[in-house]
Amino acid sequence: MKGTPKCIVANSADRYGVLSGWGSTAGYDLASGLGSVNAANLVNNWSSSTFRSTSTSLSLSPITITHGSPVTATVKVSATTGTPTGSVSINALASNGSLGGGTLGNGGFSTSLSGFPGGSYSVQAHYAGDGTFAGSDSNAVPLTVNPEASNTKLQMLLVNPSSGVASSITSGATYPYGGLYLIRADVAGASAQGSATGNIIFTDAGTPLGGGTFRLNSTSNTEDQTTALAPGVHSFVAAYSGDASFNPSQSAPTSLTIAKAQTSSSLTVGSASVPDSATVTLTAKISTQGVGNSGSNGYGFYAPSGIVVFQSGSTKLGTATVTQRAFPIAASDSALAVFTFPASLLAAGSNNITVSYGGDGNYGPSSSSAITVNVTNSALAASATAITLSAATVAPGTPYTFTAQVTPTSPYASGTVQFTSDGQAIGKPMPLSQGQASLSSSMINPGPGAHAIAAIYSGDANYKSSASAPAAFTITAPTIASTTTVSVTPVTVVQGGAVAVTSSVSPGSAAGTVQLLLDGSLYGQPVVVTGANSSLPFNTATLEPGSHVLQVAYSGDAAYLPSISPGSTLNILAAVGTFTFSSSGSSATVAHGGIANAVVLTATPLDGFHSTITFACTGGLPAGATCSFAPASVTPSGSTALTTSLTIAMAGNSVQSTGFGTDNRFHWFPLTTGVAISGLILVGVPRRNRRRPIVLLLVAFVALASVAGCGSGIVASSGSSSGNNAAPGTYSVTVTATGGSTIQTASFNLIVQ
Repeated sequence: MKGTPKCIVANSADRYGVLSGWGSTAGYDLASGLGSVNAANLVNNWSSSTFRSTSTSLSLSPITITHGSPVTATVKVSATTGTPTGSVSINALASNGSLGGGTLGNGGFSTSLSGFPGGSYSVQAHYAGDGTFAGSDSNAVPLTVNPEASNTKLQMLLVNPSSGVASSITSGATYPYGGLYLIRADVAGASAQGSATGNIIFTDAGTPLGGGTFRLNSTSNTEDQTTALAPGVHSFVAAYSGDASFNPSQSAPTSLTIAKAQTSSSLTVGSASVPDSATVTLTAKISTQGVGNSGSNGYGFYAPSGIVVFQSGSTKLGTATVTQRAFPIAASDSALAVFTFPASLLAAGSNNITVSYGGDGNYGPSSSSAITVNVTNSALAASATAITLSAATVAPGTPYTFTAQVTPTSPYASGTVQFTSDGQAIGKPMPLSQGQASLSSSMINPGPGAHAIAAIYSGDANYKSSASAPAAFTITAPTIASTTTVSVTPVTVVQGGAVAVTSSVSPGSAAGTVQLLLDGSLYGQPVVVTGANSSLPFNTATLEPGSHVLQVAYSGDAAYLPSISPGSTLNILAAVGTFTFSSSGSSATVAHGGIANAVVLTATPLDGFHSTITFACTGGLPAGATCSFAPASVTPSGSTALTTSLTIAMAGNSVQSTGFGTDNRFHWFPLTTGVAISGLILVGVPRRNRRRPIVLLLVAFVALASVAGCGSGIVASSGSSSGNNAAPGTYSVTVTATGGSTIQTASFNLIVQ
């Protein structure tokens, strides 16, 4: 595009042109993006190049504060000669990274910082260096940040899943059952500095909601959704656990009254005109009048339950237990009941039929408008249906059979029989054989409790339909108590570490499934109980650091009641914590050619820190001195402090290496340098004459490198003392401990005699 570098246009009015390209020159080559080095300049100016060491100091005022309070940080960077320039950063050595920084002015920088997190840790300044001065780290300054007061705010919203709209709820308001409520807690400090971490516990009249404990997210809030608010008065409170930066706090209560939701009943018929020999099938629907879609939908924890009654005028045709259809499986809460009966129960002609719902603990009653069923007479003979049970009461898992007998038996009735339980069809229609039909327990599962079992005959070419009187049938509930326990090994683990979760159900003959609960909420899938112990899969990689409660719920079976284990606490440690680093003594003494007394350095892990820590002498070490650590690294396990022993050895007085004669410019050349230079000289030799010179030059430069390599030289038998040995005095030595992204320093005085 015109105006960009190296863009040439043919006409001044053109918008686009052609790149002219970059020239290939010595130095940085813009054409290739590579670079070249002037070897002669590098060799000739090597001895005159300098890169000056620096010393960085940091002071904080004050060093004990309440979270959010300002701290004045002053950084000074000095060198033996000259004034360093560039930037400095101020780092809290507790895996919190840089908290501020700026540009040096006359070798100094000062600023006010309010973002220090809570806790006790060290703060250090880092000078990045410039083209002349080397970078350096300051002394570590201890800082204590005490937690400040926090404020927890509770907010409730009513969510309409139909529209996605959320509206605020005023404390003391009344809403019908079936609302989807969002309960949110926000935590902040008075200083508005930092983000709160930790847990929120939502309670309703003192009882924990949902999973009970909810982790604050990165914006210091958390929320819970619930549809389980039963009719009555509710009082919600959010309690914050606190952390290193913020003290615990509790919200003001928010009250809410839940009233029973109203319902509406509707009725439909399969065929509005039937002969008296047929059956009539009615379908009743109980719809909820909740808070959704202008009051026509509900989203409660339960759909309507209970019994509906079918009537023709004042004549009761029968009852049926409704089948619940709860949100979110259904679009909204509702209930259905399908009821089939012989048309012969109705009078010939027009019949008005209604259904009425009696309500339950969450929903009010309602009645449908009437529908009309017209019944016509037929010339078929009447039939009678009777039902017998193999047993009136059975234990769970015990086989049983229902048998229907249709009369007359001459001829035998044909067709089918539909068995019902509590007015609802169970199993499929069973064909008659010699006037009988049976249904076994292997084909149905009514569930524990009392039931009314009946049989409805379909009718055939000879006989009208008929229905039996209901027979009482009871499946007893399990009566033997069970005990469930959970084992968590280990109970403390770094985030992402392996944890074994095992459950045990007694008595040992119990069957069914076990379900793991994490902080009160379902975790994973149910596991079939196959023996004395069941292993439940568990992954800690996605868990927030802190304490978590694990439980196991046993489903129960035909003989044993359900049970839930006591909670077992699992502590998840942060993948990166911090550690403190200190020296056991303030000084060590050493003579030339000797070894200083050992200095013991201690690293203490905090907040679950577990990374390997390595040690190095990084500042103030005098010339001729070497550091040695035993051990060279440590790996924390738990909170136990770890130590390493530092010894410093000083070289004895020595004489200077002379190299060849008085000119020692090449005494540092390594073997590769000799080979490289030989290659440079060969550039001017013609190709046909290169073979013999190549051999001779390589031999010559290998020999040169062998006597003038790095660190080698001819030591004169006499000469002046080396200038590389430190003068007697006191030197401040800095030791740096590095573990993961955390760096800590300690210092002591080395006295050279």
